[in-house]
Amino acid sequence: MLRKAKSSVALILAFVLIIGSFSSIALAQDYSGNYAMVTFLRGSEFFNWAFMGMRDAAKMLDEDIEVELRGPSTWDATEEAQAIRQLTSRGVEGILTTAGASQTMVPAINSAIEQGIPVVGFDSDPVHSDRLGVATTDQFKAGEKAGEEVVEWLDGAGQVIVSTHFGIEYLEQRMNGFKAGIEGSDVRVVQTINDEGEISTAESKITSAIQKNPDIDAIFCAHGNPSIGAAASLKSLDKVGEIDIMAFDFAKKVSKEIQAGNIRATVAQNPYLMGYYGMIMLWSANQETEVESRNEPFGHVPPRIDTGVSIVYQEGIDQFLNPPEFVSS
Repeated sequence: MLRKAKSSVALILAFVLIIGSFSSIALAQDYSGNYAMVTFLRGSEFFNWAFMGMRDAAKMLDEDIEVELRGPSTWDATEEAQAIRQLTSRGVEGILTTAGASQTMVPAINSAIEQGIPVVGFDSDPVHSDRLGVATTDQFKAGEKAGEEVVEWLDGAGQVIVSTHFGIEYLEQRMNGFKAGIEGSDVRVVQTINDEGEISTAESKITSAIQKNPDIDAIFCAHGNPSIGAAASLKSLDKVGEIDIMAFDFAKKVSKEIQAGNIRATVAQNPYLMGYYGMIMLWSANQETEVESRNEPFGHVPPRIDTGVSIVYQEGIDQFLNPPEFVSS
């Protein structure tokens, strides 16, 4: 599955800087191929941003590279794994995927790798598989950054409710990071709510928690859905402006609540960079180089790229109000 690189020396050197691989020097020319992104939820704004990044990186590397988006219309890791098997049967040049459920994905990913098709993860890492690398957020650091920001909001002391979906590994990492971020201050998590991934559940439970404890100062939402529920709760209780919400991600509904002033800020991941660097990692996996790769029979791929997070407030949210739209196969 290794190919020869068409790109100029200048492009390769730029690529080397991007992925941090000082030894990846291409040998020849003529490269084109077919790559696919597989997600567990078709139509997701987050994944559309990621696919836009993948598409742009492909165009930068070679105008002849074709990319496609695959995935089920509802959250279904089994269907996602089936899409990977179908792409493997077709003999695509590489697969970029996020894990709806890591263990469910392992056989399909490992089969692709065994057949010489590079697979790279993004966002939710299929960590238990043989995937070559991952472009994602450091979830602990993301939660820690949120915690540190909330401490500043509350001048070092206050009571916080956290809304999360119990039993999800990457959300637990965010929670652990948030606790580390408030450590050493007098900010305390007084209640952790299991929103079960549902907006309505988050709204109901947050409303009940505030009614029982009117001294709540802030709410940290460990993922996107409870952010909407929290905003609805504060509006119904006439508490907007009294209780601060730290949201997560920038889905259009979240962005509109920030724009309206109902949510103070959000922890913004960078799905565009996940797709962008993920495509470059797949491309690298298909390059022959003078220096032997540690991923034989594939080319050089860094094991992990942290695409970072930022805290976005009302003044910076406009860029997320018009997400890209793509139709998956």
